[in-house]
Amino acid sequence: QSESSLANNTLTLTYTSGSGSTSPPTVPTGLNGDGTPTVTQDKKKPTAHALLTSAKRGAVAKLRFKIYDDHGIAKAITTVRRGTTVVRRASTGFGPVVSGSVYYVGWHVPAKAAKGTYTFCVTAVDRAGNKSARSCAPVALR
Repeated sequence: QSESSLANNTLTLTYTSGSGSTSPPTVPTGLNGDGTPTVTQDKKKPTAHALLTSAKRGAVAKLRFKIYDDHGIAKAITTVRRGTTVVRRASTGFGPVVSGSVYYVGWHVPAKAAKGTYTFCVTAVDRAGNKSARSCAPVALR
């Protein structure tokens, strides 16, 4: 049923402490505690270290690196450069990382790539968006 007059449709809630005191009532904490956050924000940057790698033209090179984050989950963003020219970019997805472990991304080296030294760089990013410093290592292409 509907009501034609909406003027008397107000809701008033009053909290009584039940202790009989005249001091202002305090809000109960309930299921959510006192409102203080219990999870601290991740502000620590992950670490990344590119490792020396050798590669062969026409083959798949394993570009090796170490990454670590204190929360245990990070992703790697990698680049391969020849001088100032970016030859390849790759990114891993977010995954578990362990201190001291060596990880790699594959690079299918073109058969006609110029021999010489390339530079492999890696940057780690955690879920909170913190980025490590870029770490680079030479890649000897033969």
